[in-house]
Amino acid sequence: MSARLAVDGLDAIAWAVNPQLDTVGNLADYLSEYAPDYLNAAATECCLDIKVESPNRPLAITVRHAALMAVKEALQNVVRHAGATTVWVSLRDAQDEVEISVTDDGRGISNRPVSVSHSGLESMRQRLSEVGGHCKVVAREGGSGTCVLLAIPTNKRN
Repeated sequence: MSARLAVDGLDAIAWAVNPQLDTVGNLADYLSEYAPDYLNAAATECCLDIKVESPNRPLAITVRHAALMAVKEALQNVVRHAGATTVWVSLRDAQDEVEISVTDDGRGISNRPVSVSHSGLESMRQRLSEVGGHCKVVAREGGSGTCVLLAIPTNKRN
């Protein structure tokens, strides 16, 4: 298992720093493969809702990397803490930003044990803030679960 994690980590790094992939469409494609693979390995169902109006819209390498790391952290949090059976990952490109949400049907952010640290959430917020984006974590509407909302600017230059 650790060899697979190492290979997956190297693959993510290689993808994140490849300047030929600096578009919204490439981010959507990568997340469409990564999220189901990661969640299926954890026996969690992944439902994708990806809608990209402008796939060739440029996305600065620093922004793309911050988005990838924030989504990976959100998915890790689901697997480690949520006890979820299903995760919904959505991506939309708006005029000046990409909006990504990771929503689960787990125990919910407000129902986590006190011993659970929020350092991963702070890391997501900081990463996105550094590139002009933001992160919001809220209890899922209608009951159990958590929704992580990410907004990533598309107009930031490398």
